Amino acid sequence: MGGKISKTLKKAKTKRRSAETSADAQGSAVTTPAPGAPSTPASNAPTSEAAGPATDAQKATAPHDSTVGPVSSAPAVEKALPVAPEVKAETATGAATATGDASADADALKSSPPTDQVAAPAKPSPARKPKIYVIIHSNWGHVKKLADAILKGLEEGGAEAKLWRVRETLSKEVLEKMHASTEFEDIPIIEPEQMVEADGLLFGIPTRYGTQPAQIKTFWDGTGHLWQKGALIGKYGGLFFSTATQHGGQETTAFSFLPHFAHHGILYVPIGYTTPILHDNTEVVGGSPYGAGTIAGGDGSRQPSQKELDIGVHQGKHFAAIVSRGLSV
Repeated sequence: MGGKISKTLKKAKTKRRSAETSADAQGSAVTTPAPGAPSTPASNAPTSEAAGPATDAQKATAPHDSTVGPVSSAPAVEKALPVAPEVKAETATGAATATGDASADADALKSSPPTDQVAAPAKPSPARKPKIYVIIHSNWGHVKKLADAILKGLEEGGAEAKLWRVRETLSKEVLEKMHASTEFEDIPIIEPEQMVEADGLLFGIPTRYGTQPAQIKTFWDGTGHLWQKGALIGKYGGLFFSTATQHGGQETTAFSFLPHFAHHGILYVPIGYTTPILHDNTEVVGGSPYGAGTIAGGDGSRQPSQKELDIGVHQGKHFAAIVSRGLSV
């Protein structure tokens, strides 16, 4: 009997020791860090969803992830910027709708073509009509015909206009060989001093090798005494042209001429694209934003077209309106 009890007690002690040894082994696996690794206090151990809900302190300092809803105690995430209407439209349709799109501009021009845009009338109206001098050089009449159209526009615009020509520098013998016209000899020759009388000056220039001819340049070379006095400061100026070909230099002639205006303090008035005719590509049309123009042809046989003359009339009206507004200030 006593022997059986002793064996039973030994078996119980053995089981208890085996259980304690197993528990110690499990505790060592959890609390003992790997060799060389820093020990982490239990209070600073990171939490996970499996470990239960985070504390308020952990919520306040936890990093936000885009896939996780914001924590109530954390600062609100900045709202996304609104999308521009053009971008929304582009996203919805898949088509280019940004402002300034070339195709959109072309469609707009087709649906509502530009119209003549003459400067607004002066408020109040000037006490007198503006005096405009149209000064030309013309050997075959192309510039003269443009000048007549511009004179018409000036008068319709309420200006007092007068036509002049610069002095010829070539001899009669040379002019005869050039077959230059003599029908313009009744147009009075202007002297530089007479420009002081006018409020505005419009120069008609036949292009010579992409620039102004010698007759125009010689006239301006004689204005030094006016420059010394500042006699032309504040006056208004404009230009119109004739070239043999479409790319014969109407714009380069303007570039080479403008220093005369700049050095004398004359205010240059271009026409810009204030008339829809300058947008017309269905036929050859002279003129540019710098002023009316005509294409004479290599032999001078082409005369100003109706569209070119219409640009001239428009330039006269536009120039008269600008000068009138300046006089009313």
